[in-house]
Amino acid sequence: MLAVSDVEVYTLWWIAVAVAFVVVIVAAGLLTNILVIARNIGGNVSTILGAGAKILDNTTRLRLLVSVYGAVVPIRTTALHINEVCAAIAGHGKVCKHCPTCVSPREKVTPSLGTWSR
Repeated sequence: MLAVSDVEVYTLWWIAVAVAFVVVIVAAGLLTNILVIARNIGGNVSTILGAGAKILDNTTRLRLLVSVYGAVVPIRTTALHINEVCAAIAGHGKVCKHCPTCVSPREKVTPSLGTWSR
């Protein structure tokens, strides 16, 4: 058998306690780092979800843009037609000196200031 004195046992005991203490300190530090990283990830996830909600809102608006475009195309076509008719009337007004008379199917109309009747 090995003969170990009380001092050696006592020294080995304190060395084991010191090693366990160091291990606990290192483990606590590593767990704290993991906790900080997890909280950071949680904050980033909240930011990403907020950005995703904004993207979803913009995507919804883009979907509505198709229906708006569908309404704008006929309006633009009508506006171009009105513009062409107005240009034709303006061109006719430059050439024709008796315009209310030539467009009125009734008797001769005398133009007044600002208004005329058919």
